[in-house]
Amino acid sequence: YSFDFYMETKNVAVAYDTTAGSFSRFGGRLYVAYTGGGGTNTDVFVAYSDDNGTNWSFPVRVNSDTLADNFSEGRRVQYQPSITVDPATGTVVVSWYDVSFDASLTRANTFVATSIDGGDSFSPGAPLNQKKFALDAITGNRVELETV
Repeated sequence: YSFDFYMETKNVAVAYDTTAGSFSRFGGRLYVAYTGGGGTNTDVFVAYSDDNGTNWSFPVRVNSDTLADNFSEGRRVQYQPSITVDPATGTVVVSWYDVSFDASLTRANTFVATSIDGGDSFSPGAPLNQKKFALDAITGNRVELETV
């Protein structure tokens, strides 16, 4: 696959697998994560190269929102990915901002997904943000404020 940015791309991030020893099955692999698509329907993709960028794998969509999730309609914004490779295990880790939980498309959560097969597939994205709480001084109850 000759990797070209055939769709509108933004927010490109790069990582290189420096894993050594018994976990080096994908050692030397170059990864690129990017935002593709446009408008209010962008997604995070990852592609990899085993020959320092001459040839590329077909891009894999990392975020997992879909029309069938009965929530986000699969048409919400995911953007600004970061990518790294665990040098001990070779696990590829991608994080990104995702507004799937907000119909107004204004509040983003940080999501993360991992790949243990060299970027061929990714775990479902999981939000990292923690809920914020306050103590109601009158009732003494713990009140959830928001997820940021």
